[in-house]
Amino acid sequence: MDKLAAAIWCISKVNIFRELPRALIAKLAEIATEREFAKGELIFGPYDREERIFVIREGEVEIYQLSPEGKKVILDILVPGNMFGNSSFSSEPFVELNDFAVSRTRVVLCTFRKSDFMGVLKTMPELALGLINEISTKLYEADSRIRDLALSDATTRLIGELLRFGRKVGREMNDKIVFGTKITHEELAGMTGVTRETVTRVLKKLRQEQIIGFDESRHIVIDKKKVREVLKT
Repeated sequence: MDKLAAAIWCISKVNIFRELPRALIAKLAEIATEREFAKGELIFGPYDREERIFVIREGEVEIYQLSPEGKKVILDILVPGNMFGNSSFSSEPFVELNDFAVSRTRVVLCTFRKSDFMGVLKTMPELALGLINEISTKLYEADSRIRDLALSDATTRLIGELLRFGRKVGREMNDKIVFGTKITHEELAGMTGVTRETVTRVLKKLRQEQIIGFDESRHIVIDKKKVREVLKT
């Protein structure tokens, strides 16, 4: 597969690009470049000045920040088809973000210079609408997480994060969510603001109550019916 064909394939898998006409996908592919990162490699940090948009073709990416005390706070774990960047999507000059992006597995990315991407965006109302919908989804997820962090106990926080993550990386079947990737206790702690020990204790309790289980690949399976019963109480 040549570089242009690979970029077209990558872009066509992304949620907000999927419904675009082939000609518009090809136009985006012309300004894309492909980059590969080994597991654990830094993709960008807070001080990178080159503003870029990234699309995940293969692998998984972790987005996090460091608290003033140096504690890792995981903002998101992204899978193929997701888009992210080291700047906002506004037309304002560079605004420094505090995000780190690191490859959780081997990763292949299609990348765009922000200036190139915004130039194409101005000529594609279909793409602009898709981007608005994507940003709205992320805002809803962020609002849901903030509410859990501010108002919920450790069990409810963990259930909420499992649901958000499972819907993103898994599939729903027979009133259950089956994860498509594994997540560690340490990562869940970083996403929920509780200790790793608390995560272990709560997960053990959820498993005993059959709210979660594991499939043959040791991926988490969430019973949505039991979750609804727990959240009512």
